[in-house]
Formats: sequence, C-alpha cells, structure tokens
Amino acid sequence: MARSELKEATTAQSGGNVFTLMRRIGQAKAELAADYTTQLGRSAGKVVFFARHVDVMDAAEAIFARQGVRFSSIRGGQTPTARQANADAFVNDPDVTVAVWA
Repeated sequence: MARSELKEATTAQSGGNVFTLMRRIGQAKAELAADYTTQLGRSAGKVVFFARHVDVMDAAEAIFARQGVRFSSIRGGQTPTARQANADAFVNDPDVTVAVWA
C-alpha cells in the first residue's frame, strides 16, 4: 500500500487503519450473520458463509457448533487434501449444510 493510501486509511479516532476497522466490523457482524446463515440453511438448503478474517470465521464456526449446525471449514492454511475433503463433505453429505470459507 502506498504511503498516501495508508495515511488516508488511518482514522484519527481509533488510531487504526481501514483494515483494522473492516476486521472490527466483521467481528461485530459475525453472530448475526451466522444466525441468518443457520436460518437460511434450514429453510433453503446448503449455504456458503464467506469470511474475510480467520477470527470472524472462528466466531461463526463456534456459533454453528452451539446451534448444532454441521459445517465444513475451508481455509487457506489447509492442505489440498483437507480442503478437498471439506468441500466434498459440504457437497455430498446432506447433514453438512454450511461451508465456512475464508
């Protein structure tokens, strides 16, 4: 990021940049988004939950687990084999209604 862009992205109130603010917004929305995803999965079928930040993904997965929602987790740090297994579980297992993807 260019210095001028970084300077513009910095906010006077929080001392953080736009990326920090985006993460905080994601964290704040995680519970509501996970609840909505659960409802959508129960009424419409399979749902993909996209998260930009791993901590938001973790929060959503914790909510799905508490609600008894079966999900697969597809993360960049997984091996190709693990990612494929999780994708296959979402596609082929009727009980896995949510794919959490970051």
